[in-house]
Amino acid sequence: MNYYNEIDDKAAAWLRELVSRKLIPAGDVDTRSITEIKAHELKGYTQCHFFAGVASWRARLQPA
Repeated sequence: MNYYNEIDDKAAAWLRELVSRKLIPAGDVDTRSITEIKAHELKGYTQCHFFAGVASWRARLQPA
């Protein structure tokens, strides 16, 4: 399970859409500021993506 952090609501909504369409790996999308995230909250995640944007980088890498 991946962790995606993106403070912009529109970008976060797009991340959720990509996850639901299985275009990027399953994960949780968090819209809190990076300054509010505690290290223990990330325990159990395989990958953490901060400032995730719209994850076009991840979608392009997926087929590779």
